[in-house]
Parts: sequence; structure tokens; C-alpha cells
Amino acid sequence: MNRGLMSLLAMLMTITTFAIPARAANEPRAGRLPRTAMVWTNHDLKRLRSHGLISIVGQPALVQDATAEEQPSPHVKTQDPEWYAERATMLLDELERSQAQLHQYRQALDAGTLRGQSH
Repeated sequence: MNRGLMSLLAMLMTITTFAIPARAANEPRAGRLPRTAMVWTNHDLKRLRSHGLISIVGQPALVQDATAEEQPSPHVKTQDPEWYAERATMLLDELERSQAQLHQYRQALDAGTLRGQSH
């Protein structure tokens, strides 16, 4: 009789082990509400904004000043001829330094090769 009771108990435990995850998968998790899709209208946004519950960054001004002139575009340095002249001068100086250094290296190599040949 003990053997039959143990078999029944083992079978019940196996069934409940499979049933609990299946049941849990069908129910929403605790603490989470199901999401519902909402379509926001302009009226909804105005209502929220009037209560201070929403902030829209970069919203255009409702009233434009008629006397305001168009703002000049920001200075772009790549369109400035003086910037190119300064940049060209800087690069030419760098090129001259590099060429002088290269000349020194070549002289050092020539001097080293000539010494190596004399031995």
C-alpha cells in the first residue's frame, strides 16, 4: 500500500510541476498592467500642457515678431578664404620641416653607408 501511495504522490507532483508554468504563462505578471494602445490627439496634448504635465522642446513660437529680421547664418570657417590661407601657411611650414628632417636622415644614411664600405 505504501508503494501505491508513493506512486500516486509522484504522479501528482509531476502533473503539478508541468501545470504551474503553463498556467503562469497565460496570466499577466504581478505588478504589471496590460498595455493598451492610445491615440493622442492635439486636444489631449493641449489639455496636458495646460496642466503643466507635458513639455515640448523646440516648439515654434505662436506669435512671430513682424519686425524681426532674418538672423545671419553662423560663420563657417571652411568658407572663409583667410582660414584657407592660414591653414595653407601652417601646412607649408610643416612640409618644410619634414623635408629638412628627411634631408638630415638621408645624409646620416649616406655617411653611415660610406663608412661601412670603407671597412
